[in-house]
Amino acid sequence: MDSFEIRTLTDKQWSTDSRCNDEQEALRKANTIAGENYIDGVKVVQELYDEEAALFREKTVFSYFKQDEKVFNPDLDKKKTRRRRKISGQPTRNAIAVFGRD
Repeated sequence: MDSFEIRTLTDKQWSTDSRCNDEQEALRKANTIAGENYIDGVKVVQELYDEEAALFREKTVFSYFKQDEKVFNPDLDKKKTRRRRKISGQPTRNAIAVFGRD
């Protein structure tokens, strides 16, 4: 029987998050995990047993990586900096005005 591992990448280190016997279930879990802010990447690895060689083999069937830090793009850092400046220069919408009593 094949099994599917969901592996996550956090702080440049892979770890096994969970295992499933159904590929579609593993893919659903991986897609959900991929949306988490703390995750840098996620992949589903199918584990196959080769009876002739008496070995387990792995095959990646799905992978997702957040690309901001993976791709060299000097303009990307400039865009992030510009966006931060615009936001920090705006007044806070939820600000509460406090008036002193005379």
